[in-house]
Amino acid sequence: MSEEKKGVKELRVELNKARMEERRANNSNVTVSKDFAIGVPQKTEEKRVAPKEVPNVGVNPRKKKGNRENIPFY
Repeated sequence: MSEEKKGVKELRVELNKARMEERRANNSNVTVSKDFAIGVPQKTEEKRVAPKEVPNVGVNPRKKKGNRENIPFY
């Protein structure tokens, strides 16, 4: 054991620095490709169309579920 014993706090600081270095290295290598030579991305969501056999019908968009936390009422 040539190294001196380090406390928990010093080890956590060292680990945090190593994690930050690793994230910095990974984030610097990430590149986003914005090559629109093949065309602009199209919407994949299908549009709701009113039925042809029933006149005067309007179709509303699908209802979106709300992302609420599970908080009970008191």
